[in-house]
Amino acid sequence: MWEILNKKEPIYSENFVKAQLYSKEIHKPEWVNDIKIEGYKRLYDVCTTFDKQERVRMLTSTTALDEETQTGVPFISMEGGIVSIIGIAKELKLAQKALQLMPSEVGAYIWAKATENEQTTESTPWEKFYDQFQSKFSVVMRKDDKDKKYQCFRLILNTRASSSINKKIWENFSNWFKEYLTSDDKVNVLIDWIFESSQQYWFNGFIDDHRASDKLESKKLLILQKVTHTIFYLIRCTADPGVFAMHYIILEKQGVEPVIGKEEIRINIQQLDPIIPELEKYIRTFTSKYKKYEIRELENGARSIFEEIEGIGYGKDDF
Repeated sequence: MWEILNKKEPIYSENFVKAQLYSKEIHKPEWVNDIKIEGYKRLYDVCTTFDKQERVRMLTSTTALDEETQTGVPFISMEGGIVSIIGIAKELKLAQKALQLMPSEVGAYIWAKATENEQTTESTPWEKFYDQFQSKFSVVMRKDDKDKKYQCFRLILNTRASSSINKKIWENFSNWFKEYLTSDDKVNVLIDWIFESSQQYWFNGFIDDHRASDKLESKKLLILQKVTHTIFYLIRCTADPGVFAMHYIILEKQGVEPVIGKEEIRINIQQLDPIIPELEKYIRTFTSKYKKYEIRELENGARSIFEEIEGIGYGKDDF
């Protein structure tokens, strides 16, 4: 409807390759003002808005019309080449719902679309999930293993290439950052933050408590290799937005059982930029008690992403 009313590309151009529409001018036929059905008026408005995030897709609008006219007797008229449907009995609830997704509902909406026709909704193939994510938002990363932002996005969600993404992890992520899943601009700000945060190799994103414990347990064997007076640590996001968990293991000396512990860190996440500095401040405070110890981070796998020598890929201790 946007293309037809504005006589812009791609409908009114010989070049059907271009997909972007550049005009902000809306040609609004006079007959639109005479429409009495509020549902159709809303459908018209959302189809012709310049904001592409608010603009309803053709499939959504035609589905809405099909469903809502089943109980009414539509009258179809032609005005200037435009087909208008007048006399719809019910409100166009489907189109209205498409516009009124609350921030807290976006994550569930993407997941529902990604798990359509799947036998289970507890996980879904990464490729299918990302296609739905990309269809919802125009993002600055390419679906390409050579795109580091794309890899870091997958890394923070604890998902390997060609594998499945876990529902619980996506729910946690979308709950943490729901205020950023509202527009292209905000999503891209979030992606940039994920990219920068992943370069802090101690930041392990949304791995669960069990996986974090496994990483710590794997370091116990180092005590047999005479690796003493060493602290390994990582930080992850918990199930509570704004609550991080710092996991650590202290290897004191041979003959002494290593100390494994966890501490919670609460940070205001309304602004993304201060998060990493606040976590670094906490790390400095914690490690200052162990001045004679070697402090080592448990890597999140991003180190291999940023290494150029062997190409881009995942390291052996990524997941």
